[in-house]
Amino acid sequence: MSTQFEQIVESFANGSMTLEETCQALTSATQSDPSRTRFWGQRVETEMKRGKIPPAAARAMLDALEGFQCDKTMWLDPSMGLSRTAPVPAAASSAQPAEVIVRPAALNDATVARVERAEAAQQPSSASLESIPLGTVLKDRYHLVAHQGAGGIGQVFDAIDLHQPGEAHVTLKIVAVNLKHEPYAFEALKTAVEKTRHLQHPNIVQVFDIDQQDDRVFITMEPLRGRWLSGIVREARRKGMSYEVAWPIISGIANGLAHAHAHGIVHSDLSPHAVFVGEDGVAKIVGFGLVHAVPASNESIDVLDTLTLRAYTEAYTADAWAQQGTPHPADDLYPLGVIAYEMLTGEHPFQRCSLTVARQRGLTYSAIPALSRRARTLIDRCLAFERSERPKDGRTFVKRMQPSMFDRLWSLGAANA
Repeated sequence: MSTQFEQIVESFANGSMTLEETCQALTSATQSDPSRTRFWGQRVETEMKRGKIPPAAARAMLDALEGFQCDKTMWLDPSMGLSRTAPVPAAASSAQPAEVIVRPAALNDATVARVERAEAAQQPSSASLESIPLGTVLKDRYHLVAHQGAGGIGQVFDAIDLHQPGEAHVTLKIVAVNLKHEPYAFEALKTAVEKTRHLQHPNIVQVFDIDQQDDRVFITMEPLRGRWLSGIVREARRKGMSYEVAWPIISGIANGLAHAHAHGIVHSDLSPHAVFVGEDGVAKIVGFGLVHAVPASNESIDVLDTLTLRAYTEAYTADAWAQQGTPHPADDLYPLGVIAYEMLTGEHPFQRCSLTVARQRGLTYSAIPALSRRARTLIDRCLAFERSERPKDGRTFVKRMQPSMFDRLWSLGAANA
C-alpha cells in the first residue's frame, strides 16, 4: 500500500496533479500531521535524484514543505539534559518545565531577544546543565572545569586532562545524542571525526579523539581561549564593525573552509556558533561534518531548541537539504556570506529568515556601504539562493578576495562614497 507521500508524487509524475496542486497537497499534509511528514523534505530530494521529480519542481515542493513550521514544546530529559519533542497543546500549562516556542524558519522579535540573551550568557539553561555539572570527570581522565557555550550539535566545556602533567587543558564537545536511544550514533560520529582529524590548519580547531561514557559521546579538541563569534556578532548588531576588525575573521573562516574543501570536507552547519575567535584574534572553525553524523531521527538534538540555537542556525543554513542531503562546498559559502554581511552592517541580510523563507518572500538586502562593486559582487554571489550561483568552494572565495586586493577595493569604495 502506497503512502500519502508516494501518492502525491505519483499524481504529479503522471500529470494528474499540477505542480501548484502538488505543493498545496504537501503543505496541507504537513499542517495536519507535522510529525509524520517530518522527513518528507529528504524524500523529495531522493525522488529528484531518481529522476522522478525535476529539480525545479523539487525546489517548489521543498519550499512548500519548509514554508510551514509547527510550534514545538520541549521537555528536558533529566537523565542527560536531552529533550523530548511534542506538538504544543491547545492550552499549554505554565507549570510545564523548560517550555520554549520555536519558529525555526523566521525569528520573531521575542525569539531574537531569547537568542541574544542566550548568546550574552553563553551557557545553556540551568536545567540542561544539572546532569553535566562542573567537576564531573569523564573516563576517569577529563575534569570539566568551565562551560564554554552551546551551539552546533552539543555543549562545549573547558577540561583538564588528568593523564597529562600539570594542568593540561583540552576542550570537550559533548554531543547532543543519547546512545541509549541511538546505539549506532557513536560509530557514525567516530567516522566523521576520523575524516576530519587530519585537517591541520590555523583556522580549524584541531580534533584529538572521540570517546563515550555510558550514554554520552564527547569529542576532545585543542584548548580554546577567547570567545565565540556569536557574541562578537551580537555586539555588532544594528551598528556593524569596521573592515579592519571584520576582515581578519572573515578571511580566517574563508581560509579554513578552503583547506577543508581542498581535502573533500564540507562543514554543512557553519554559523557564528561554529566559529571560535581566540585571544590572538585568529578565527577557528569547529565541528566539520558532525551534523551529518547525528541520526536524522535523533530527538536529543532538540535540547538546543531550549536556547533557540536551532532556530538561530536556521538563519545561516544554505538550503533545506544542505544539512541532510549531499554536502557541497558551495553550501558553506552561503553562511560565510551571511556572516560577512552581518559583521560589516550589523544586520542579517534576510531579516534572520532561513534561505527558504527568504526566497519565498522575495527578500532582498541593501548593499554594504563603501564596498566596491567587485567586492560587493562576491558577497552577493555567496548570498545567492541557488547553489550553482555561489563560489564553488572556499578556495575560490579566497582567490577572489585576497586581503591586498580587498584593501584597495575597500579604499576605492570608501573614497567614492
